[in-house]
Amino acid sequence: MWGLLLYPLPVWLFLTVLPTFVLEGEAYVFAALAGSLAGSSWIRPAYVYREEALSRVVALKKSLEECLRVYVFVAMLLFMAAVVETGTMISC
Repeated sequence: MWGLLLYPLPVWLFLTVLPTFVLEGEAYVFAALAGSLAGSSWIRPAYVYREEALSRVVALKKSLEECLRVYVFVAMLLFMAAVVETGTMISC
């Protein structure tokens, strides 16, 4: 779907797929944020967890547990985007 942005679309067609772009884009940003948090907690645990003196392994495990909650939210957003995309494909 993202390739449609590069193709000259009529305005009405772009507006029909805009909700899918917003939901998918939001999900991708949240997933990237969670991945960056996991990576930075492994590289510099003191930067992510300032009040706690954690080793790299413990900080990585803790951040992965936190990222799991974010990834559940990302999966819900992607599911909603799939439902919206299916609805727009059927209606067009």
